[in-house]
Amino acid sequence: MKPTPTHEIKIGVKGIDVLPLNPLPEMHIGDTVRFSSALGEVRVLFSGCSPFRDDHQHQTEVPGSIMVTVLTETGGDGLRFGCIVTRPDKSTIGWSPTNTGSGADMRVTKP
Repeated sequence: MKPTPTHEIKIGVKGIDVLPLNPLPEMHIGDTVRFSSALGEVRVLFSGCSPFRDDHQHQTEVPGSIMVTVLTETGGDGLRFGCIVTRPDKSTIGWSPTNTGSGADMRVTKP
């Protein structure tokens, strides 16, 4: 049986954008998160430092098929991330340099 994450983030399509279907909850350090989509395999991209890493690397991504733990705060108004879905036919939809609306702002604070 798969462990249940603190937050299960469902990703879908709204217009031309790929993004969470519901408003994101405020997350706290130590929470666990899994991104998923009925459309295919999800990837979540961070241009800045990912809250799921503590090595301060930029330009990283999180695969949606795994549960990840929130390790760092986002600060301020949150951190923007992009969403990409790879469909079963291997085509992709979502974030690109010309479609920056695909994604959302994540806010992480201390518990």
